Amino acid sequence: LLGDHQFLTSLYDSPRQVKHLLQIVTELMIEFVEKEITMIGSENFANIYSYPDWLPSEFGIGIADDYLAVVSPEMYREFALPFNNRLSEHFNGLFIHSCGRIEDRIDILYEHHKFRGINFEASDNDIRPIIEALSGKAVIAPHPGLHCREKFGGLAGYVDAFIKEKRPDTALILTLETN
Repeated sequence: LLGDHQFLTSLYDSPRQVKHLLQIVTELMIEFVEKEITMIGSENFANIYSYPDWLPSEFGIGIADDYLAVVSPEMYREFALPFNNRLSEHFNGLFIHSCGRIEDRIDILYEHHKFRGINFEASDNDIRPIIEALSGKAVIAPHPGLHCREKFGGLAGYVDAFIKEKRPDTALILTLETN
């Protein structure tokens, strides 16, 4: 509906209209997903619209939310959190995908009702603080990211890094992909 630049400037210039638009989009998403479930059956429904490729049905719904890493925490709380929480309440949980650097946004993740897990670009983040903050509380489901080769030396190094850092209470889904 809006390009990134226009949407982001609208957060400042037209906040009431942006919230109205986000309300419409949120309700449309709920209606669409409910219709999809009705048409194909809940046993065939894939509840994830981004990485990882699969989630248990009890994890609610998976969404892509790259603005988590882009807008300020205050703007995120005002413009994303209420609508994400509406989805989470309706679908009994929320699994979030966000590219970019999210390691300093962990506190915001816990402000989501029924937060189930996070998918993020491993090569853009220091994985230790994420594992420390989320182990025993949520699923950690990274994907290698665009700079996997530079940061980890390739896919094997990416896997090794997470295996070395994980704790006994770490719920981990590693996505393997090639770029």
